[in-house]
Amino acid sequence: MPRHMPDFSMPPEHEGAVAGPAAAHRSEASSARGARGARRRRILGSRRILGSPRALVAAAVLGAVVGGAAVAGGHAAGSAAGVAAESSVRATAQAYLEAIADGRAADATAIGPVDDRAGLLTDAALATAERIRTPEVGLVEVDGQRGTAGVRFELDGREVRHELELVRDAGEWRVASTLAEPMLVPRFGTVSPSIGGVGTAGVDLPLLYPGVYTTDAFEDDALALDPERLVVDGTSTTAHGSTPFPRPNDEVAARALAAGLAHARGCAAAGECSLEPGARVEAAGAANIGGLREHGSERRDVELHLPVTVDGAPRDVQLRFSTDAVDARWQCRMASIVGAVEAWEPCRG
Repeated sequence: MPRHMPDFSMPPEHEGAVAGPAAAHRSEASSARGARGARRRRILGSRRILGSPRALVAAAVLGAVVGGAAVAGGHAAGSAAGVAAESSVRATAQAYLEAIADGRAADATAIGPVDDRAGLLTDAALATAERIRTPEVGLVEVDGQRGTAGVRFELDGREVRHELELVRDAGEWRVASTLAEPMLVPRFGTVSPSIGGVGTAGVDLPLLYPGVYTTDAFEDDALALDPERLVVDGTSTTAHGSTPFPRPNDEVAARALAAGLAHARGCAAAGECSLEPGARVEAAGAANIGGLREHGSERRDVELHLPVTVDGAPRDVQLRFSTDAVDARWQCRMASIVGAVEAWEPCRG
């Protein structure tokens, strides 16, 4: 009788078991693809953040432009401020020159203050002058609160150039180096020149703005001042050599000539006063001022020198008198020579 085979079944596969070489390869390939995908996603994410190469270049260029614009903006602001300062300096220098050219001395002094020698810096004095023409401002430079301006103008048929120094004070520019020029003024007591009716008595080195001036004619009971032409070009560091010098007025000069000749000839006739008897005496010029002494407003002692020739040799007759009406006597003497000192005496003749 045939044997009956017992029933049996295969045990179930263990989960996780490798299903063979092919299955293992497929699993490895799948894992690799997953890793590459994750890496690609990271790269793409980074690209989305940083942008493409072109975007990176554009960003760099934009950054440079923005940074450059900021720097340029700072330079532009500084440049604008510098241009504004130079413009203000130029306008101030031009206004100063035009005030002088227009005869507005007070306005010029307000722009460029001066010291207490400003007695002649008046509209009245400047009005009498032949004033500067075609004033112009050239090169302007600014360094902080200080500036310079090259200026030019025409005066007395020639071109004059100067460099003005300016300073900014309380936000306003003003001229620091004045064009007002000192004037050397000889004085004899209270006798001194005036310009436009403005006197110079009591002021050392009075100042004048550029221009061609003519001093006023003057005459009193003894002395006279003739008009003098002064060309003032604005060189403030040097004093203008003014030479208004008093002379005897015409009446006094005529009397000095007559009295001096009479005295010298009287001395020659007598063989006195260091003159040879019978010496020939001739006038050699007009009398000039030798000395002046004032005694208040009522009296002035004046000494004169009259040039003469004695037998052709030059000599002087000295004369003196007082303007005091009570004592207006004239005295004379021959100028002393070596070995002979002459005394004052009433004029002979």
